[in-house]
Amino acid sequence: MVIKPGYDYEFKLGTSYVGMVNIEAVAALNNPPNEWTYRMGAERYTAGHGKEYYDGDAQCTWRFQVLKVVAWQWLEALFTGTNASADVYMQTKTDDDTYDEFTAIMHKPEIGDSARRGIGAYFDVLVRFTKLEAYSP
Repeated sequence: MVIKPGYDYEFKLGTSYVGMVNIEAVAALNNPPNEWTYRMGAERYTAGHGKEYYDGDAQCTWRFQVLKVVAWQWLEALFTGTNASADVYMQTKTDDDTYDEFTAIMHKPEIGDSARRGIGAYFDVLVRFTKLEAYSP
């Protein structure tokens, strides 16, 4: 795993491959997600012969314990108009603890059950990514 000087993690996000930025480098965010998940498929099943397999598209989540309002605004800028999802390029940790690049659909977090608003920040914000497809420039 390659760690760039000054960054502890390599979580990246953008609306184009060349536009991806390490989210720690975004002044509004300045921290990586506190928790993340990655699943190779939407569902995991056990076949009759006992082996397990995944069905559906890969997906992941990023959870931020605290997300400043300006960080929320940076994320919202990735969406166009009133769309609640956006096509993005991303780099995230996978099951084998390495970072891989993907195209994905990012879903706008909702304020309510998954996020609470405080003074100048949102708390416990979950960002979902679906339909992850491996990307190689």
